[in-house]
Amino acid sequence: MKEIGPSRELVAAIKSDLQKSEEHLKEAMSIHGVDSEIYVHLYDARIAVESSAQMLYLVSSGGTTGEITLAGLDAALDSLKKMQIAKG
Repeated sequence: MKEIGPSRELVAAIKSDLQKSEEHLKEAMSIHGVDSEIYVHLYDARIAVESSAQMLYLVSSGGTTGEITLAGLDAALDSLKKMQIAKG
């Protein structure tokens, strides 16, 4: 977004994907019997996705740079990778 500018279509597409990701994470967290270690990784990923969605709003309105949003998404991905390793 920093290079091409935050078009409304791009922001809407990313926001939609983040909302879907958040819904899937919430659903996974609500499954009965989820291992506590996996739950923590799901929670961390959900918080990172929520933060990224909030930062995306600020970026699209010119309030901050995209670096914070990317850091949040990286944190979410790291958490999901840790969960996969713990599961495997």
